[in-house]
Amino acid sequence: MPHKGRTPLLLSLLAALLLSSSPATAQVEPRRVNLDEALALFAENNLSLTISRSRAAEMASLARQAAAYPNPGLSVSHEPKWRDGQTDSETYVNLSQRIEWPGIRSARTLAADRLAAAARANFSVDSARTALRVKEAFVTAVREEEHVLVLEELVELFRKAEQDGVVQKDSGEISGYSLRRLRLERARYELQLGRAMSGVRDARRLLSQLILPESPATSLAPRLETAPPSREITLQRALELARTSRSELVSARASAEAAQADLDFVTRSRTPSPTVLGGFKRQSDGFRGLLIGLSFDLPIRNRNRGLIQANEARFAASGARIAQAQSLVEGEVRLAYASYAALWDQRDLLSDQLLVDMDSMIESAETGYVEGEMSVLELLDAADAFRDARRMLIDLEADLRMAYFNLTLAVGHDIP
Repeated sequence: MPHKGRTPLLLSLLAALLLSSSPATAQVEPRRVNLDEALALFAENNLSLTISRSRAAEMASLARQAAAYPNPGLSVSHEPKWRDGQTDSETYVNLSQRIEWPGIRSARTLAADRLAAAARANFSVDSARTALRVKEAFVTAVREEEHVLVLEELVELFRKAEQDGVVQKDSGEISGYSLRRLRLERARYELQLGRAMSGVRDARRLLSQLILPESPATSLAPRLETAPPSREITLQRALELARTSRSELVSARASAEAAQADLDFVTRSRTPSPTVLGGFKRQSDGFRGLLIGLSFDLPIRNRNRGLIQANEARFAASGARIAQAQSLVEGEVRLAYASYAALWDQRDLLSDQLLVDMDSMIESAETGYVEGEMSVLELLDAADAFRDARRMLIDLEADLRMAYFNLTLAVGHDIP
């Protein structure tokens, strides 16, 4: 008798717990976004990307400034003179222009342009790495929602089975134990569903916080519209794309070109650029004339030796940095590809046929139980097998998508 009193109490507590986390209590329907929309919102609102983007814009502006020609100079002077009551004066209007030797401006412009290219590549690196967090949160949210769908299907199955079980017990077809076992199983799946719904809320909350950090009240949910990743990707193709597209390599090459241009610039700057002067002169006695001149610094104490040596060292190190970056990139591509290929092998091993077979099995189990051809334990076993198979495929699909995103991060480009 004590056992009979505790079972209804346990079911009542479970029901109260599930009602507190049921969809009916949701107050706001979340806004559905696909992955492209989520990434666009993230790029617009993420503060780290804003800083990195501003840095790239700063370097681009400096590159434009480096291409500017030197401004001309204008000077006006008046020279009064006097002696023993006599006065005299001279007035000058001069225009000067510094003339850079051939190659100096182009070297300076090239160095600034390559530094801007490196800044753009660094922004791409920051963008890709931070966007991976959004992709992971998006895939997690999709996976949690798909887990809920599986459990909702099983909960509905056991609710119907319990209703049929009440009728079968009254007619003597099943025992009271079998009915209690059905109720306990329904309560177990109801509890799992409640936990899965909590996981959905947590996943949505994380996705919303990443994308819209300034709007904590906004709830976002994933809308999966992208096709599953293709297997038609070879390691050789991935390595070829990485060598040309990976932003770290682009940045290293641009920095090397900037170092070479800087070395060329400081080497050419050892010879000072001349300043051409032309002007007009007027004297108080009526004489007028033109003024022509040329000036330049004398490279006696400073011939840029230290600056040249520093840039030579920087340029020499740039080649090693390119080789180092290429080695790291190729290693990351190989690791990411190995993981991606291994998951595809698992996907092929399971294949869609497993899901088809499990769908057929659960339908047959439900029909067989209703018609009295299958026991309660067989129904429970079929439900557990169906749940495990569906979860296995859902988790595998999620892992496969993340493996693809990791591979595209290693390659630096979406893989056609």
